[in-house]
Amino acid sequence: MNQTTSAPEQTLVPMVDSHRHLWDLHHLPWNWVRGAGLPTEDLFEESEPLPSVLVEAGVDVGYEKAELKWLLDIAGRNDKVLGIIAALPHGMGATQDTMSALADTPRVVGVRHNLQELGPGELASRDVVGVIAAVHSAGLPFDVCVRAHQLVEMTHMLRMLDTDGILVLDHLGKPPLGQDLTRWRDDITTLAADPRVVVKCSGLVAEMPPPHQPQRARSEPATEQTSRTVLTPEAAELCSAPLRFALRNFGHERVMLGSDAPVSGKGWVRTRDCIQFQIQLLKPDLTGPALESIASLTAQRIYGLSEQTATATNAGSDPRSNHQNNL
Repeated sequence: MNQTTSAPEQTLVPMVDSHRHLWDLHHLPWNWVRGAGLPTEDLFEESEPLPSVLVEAGVDVGYEKAELKWLLDIAGRNDKVLGIIAALPHGMGATQDTMSALADTPRVVGVRHNLQELGPGELASRDVVGVIAAVHSAGLPFDVCVRAHQLVEMTHMLRMLDTDGILVLDHLGKPPLGQDLTRWRDDITTLAADPRVVVKCSGLVAEMPPPHQPQRARSEPATEQTSRTVLTPEAAELCSAPLRFALRNFGHERVMLGSDAPVSGKGWVRTRDCIQFQIQLLKPDLTGPALESIASLTAQRIYGLSEQTATATNAGSDPRSNHQNNL
């Protein structure tokens, strides 16, 4: 842990953070946060550097509508919030009317239900398939958050799913970093063959083995001029192979970038740093158009975001330079 990575160089393309979490434990109960070593609150500040898609953060059951209302209030005060991926009210008991109501809500661009705690066989069940079909019927994509061992079940679920709607696989399906990736690669290859599946290069920082988790680098609060963490070259090596494998299999038109802040980095890593980390590791495989695609265009297309809004909020986020806050 003595060596650290150098600061990633800036890449001047419009950028969208497709996976940003928020919470405030003084406002609503996200009880899982307390045991995860994460800050008790993480809010979307006016100084937020990137246009973002806000993703439901696993609020306690029964508070899904309250979480959405809270996120909508934040979005109404900040034009860098491009969209919201809402929690699934009532879990697997959600109805088509519920999905239609979400689809009719301004700023809601997708739905997510955390499926990683399902037992064996449950992911490829009629209940799960029926809910995802209802989301697709309402015209929304569905974000899938599962662990690596569930990816094979996801392939079975896709065979049962008789819709042409989009499924967004969060966090590359949580590859087992530092372990044998053979099974993960096989499952990712199968999923990539289905054109309905899109992948997010998010969350890998949270999946790093403990010795390579980000370490606090400074005690002072982070600003746009300072970084709060360091990432080791060993951490970069762990993440490089799965990131590049996913890009080769899905292609740049089905890959998007997301910080997974504040979960990735335990609130210590800035959103910009998470995404610069991904770009630097993928850079050997990226042409100019491919970089722009994974940086913003894929997210804009999949979630129906406004390209003009994304470009304007990137360019206007720092009055000192139209490019200062672009990656």
